[in-house]
Amino acid sequence: VYLDGRFDHSTTALLSDVNFAKMLFEGRHFQRIGWRMILATRFLIGAIQPYGDAMDVPQNVRFFAGGPGSIRGYAIHRLGPLDEDGDPIGGNSLIEGSVELRYPISAALQGVVFVDFGNVFASSFTYPLDELRYAVGTGIRFLTPVGPLRVDYGIVVDRRPDEDFGRLEFSIGQAF
Repeated sequence: VYLDGRFDHSTTALLSDVNFAKMLFEGRHFQRIGWRMILATRFLIGAIQPYGDAMDVPQNVRFFAGGPGSIRGYAIHRLGPLDEDGDPIGGNSLIEGSVELRYPISAALQGVVFVDFGNVFASSFTYPLDELRYAVGTGIRFLTPVGPLRVDYGIVVDRRPDEDFGRLEFSIGQAF
């Protein structure tokens, strides 16, 4: 079990440009199943609350979702609010989760199947569960002394007309 919490605070009283509080909580659980299989789960929830005269927070502080370390199958940062050009602008609320079954193929190869879900929302402390986006997929891990080399293919479950069917991702290390 891995639990992590983070609280960031920015205030104009300490020469910041904006007043806001940002909270992020993450939990991970790894359970051995059978001889060498592992069920890995992850849940992440966060919120940003501007206060005082602040109505918005800088883009580099906002939450983004999608991509190999987030919701596989979606392009990096493509979930959540977009501007008029279709570019991601981030949001003030985030919810993400993953369930991954890791199983041995050989001594140096590991396979995975996964389900990822989540989204980013414009408003603070807003998590409409009917707006969650989902991806399913499979992957291969080549185990090396410095960590696994990872290849995942995620498929978007509730694909919209402007979205790809899925994505092939290459990375180093486990997804979580």
